[in-house]
Amino acid sequence: MHAAAFVVLLVSGLCLYLPSLAELVGRRPLLKTIHVYTALAWIAALLVVIAFGDRRSVRQTIREIDVWDRDDRDWLRRRRTPQGRLNAGQKLNAIVTAAFAVLFTVTGFLLWYGERNTRFRFADTILIHDWLMYVAFFLFLGHLYLTLIHPTTRHSLNGITRGWVDEQWALEHHRKWAEALGATMSAPAPAVALAGAGAAPLRVRATHTVSRLTAPRRIRLLIGAVVALVIVFALVAPVILSGETPTSQACIKTLRYASRAYSPRPMPKPSLVESVAIGVGALTGCGTPASTIDLRSLAGVRPSIAIAISTDANSIYVRHGVCANVAGRALRACLRSS
Repeated sequence: MHAAAFVVLLVSGLCLYLPSLAELVGRRPLLKTIHVYTALAWIAALLVVIAFGDRRSVRQTIREIDVWDRDDRDWLRRRRTPQGRLNAGQKLNAIVTAAFAVLFTVTGFLLWYGERNTRFRFADTILIHDWLMYVAFFLFLGHLYLTLIHPTTRHSLNGITRGWVDEQWALEHHRKWAEALGATMSAPAPAVALAGAGAAPLRVRATHTVSRLTAPRRIRLLIGAVVALVIVFALVAPVILSGETPTSQACIKTLRYASRAYSPRPMPKPSLVESVAIGVGALTGCGTPASTIDLRSLAGVRPSIAIAISTDANSIYVRHGVCANVAGRALRACLRSS
C-alpha cells in the first residue's frame, strides 16, 4: 500500500509539476484532488497501523533500527559482515523514509494551506517539496532494481509479498537473524518466516562481537531538535511578510521560463494562483543579477500563457504580447481563453 500510494503521488505530482505533462493532461483540478486525497489516505493508513496493528512488532522494528553495531558499520564500508533482520542499508532507508514522510507532510500542508492564506506561502516550501520528490524518486528506482533485477537481492521480494524467504538466502544475507531463529547450515529448512507470530526475539549470538554505536538519547534528541530548527528557518525565514508588489513604474523585471519572456501584471481578483510548482525561472532586470525563482501555476491557465512566482502573491507574469491591454476580471477571462 505504501508503494502504491507513492506511485500515485509521484505520477500526479509530476503531472502537476512538469509543464509538458501539465499541458498534456490538462485536468489540473482533478490531479490536484487525487494528489491531496491520496496523501491523506496514506497518512491515515499509517496512523491505523500504529493504533490498531501489531504495535509490539512496530516497537521491535524501531529498536532494531535504533541499534547499530560494528557489523553495521563494516557493512557500510562494503565488507561482508553478518547482518540482522535489517541490514545497515535497510536501517538507513527506514530513517530516511520516516524523515521524508514528515517533510512531505509539512511542506504539502503548507502548499495546500498557502492557497487559502497567502501569509503561509513560504518561498522555499515548493523547493523543499520538489527536492524531496527528486531524492525519493531515485531511491524508489534503486529499490525496484534491487527487488526485481539484481540477482542476489531480488529473492527479498518473497519477504515483501509472501512473508518468507529461503533459509540459505537468509543465512547469506541476514545471518544473525537466521541463527537467532534457529537456522543452521547443517540442518537446512525450506524457508524462514519473517517476524511472524511466535518468532524468537532478535538476539546476536556471542560469536558476533557487538559494539553499540547509538548516542545517548539526549544527544539524539538534541540532534533532532537542531534539524527541526534548520527546517523551520528554511521555510519561514525567506517568507515575504509585506504585501508590496516587486515592480514599480520606474523598473519592471522580466521573467524567463521555457525560452519565453513574461512581464508582471497585477493579480486579478479572485486570485488565480494554484500554488502548484511547475519549475524554475530566471528573473532579470532593474540592474540586478539574474536570479532563479520557483514558479507556480495559475488555475485554468496554461503555463505557456501566464505563471506566478513563489515570493509574490500580488502579481502574475504574463507572456509578452498576450492580453496586453486587459486588466482585472477581463484579464482573468482573457488568460483562460488564450
